Amino acid sequence: MFSKKKTECRVCGYRFTPERENIYTAEEPRSMADMLTKAPTRFSAVDCPVCGCQIALAIRAPRIDFPAIVERHDADAEETEGGEDED
Repeated sequence: MFSKKKTECRVCGYRFTPERENIYTAEEPRSMADMLTKAPTRFSAVDCPVCGCQIALAIRAPRIDFPAIVERHDADAEETEGGEDED
């Protein structure tokens, strides 16, 4: 049915299943120039229960807010519809 994925520590080699209570959001350290120009890189992480080192589970992408849909005024369509003179 549903199986939980085990994670292996790269330092000590201990295999364990991360529990929801132990997962937290971490942020990658940046330089001062990157703080002003780039968005932070955040990821879900958990600590190894044996050696205590941080294990990154998944990168969290920043949320994107789409602007409201704006209707364009199409001037070319109006010229072709009513712009011709009939004599």
